[in-house]
Amino acid sequence: DDEVYEIKSDRINPEDFYQEVLKEAKESEEQIVILCDIKGGSVHTALSKLAVLDNVMVFSGMNMGLVLDAVMKGLNGKLELAEANDLIEAAKDGMTVMNGITSEDDEDF
Repeated sequence: DDEVYEIKSDRINPEDFYQEVLKEAKESEEQIVILCDIKGGSVHTALSKLAVLDNVMVFSGMNMGLVLDAVMKGLNGKLELAEANDLIEAAKDGMTVMNGITSEDDEDF
């Protein structure tokens, strides 16, 4: 029974959410994957304490590519640490910046 939790700062504070997820994680054998946007932010700081549990994996620096890849990998079973590291590398590789592109450059896409 897969569940998705979303935290919004106006609904619950990170420490309270940590307590909720800690209780759930201790009672479950299911893997819990947590995706945080900012490394060192309040949510990441609170929830990263859960990484001491074997069934919890906490990511930071989340982007949409990472989310989609994590969901797809998770559909195939438990996400292993090596796979998680591969997801991070793929997310980094998917990041680009463009500026001053001319119509001639468009042909290269």
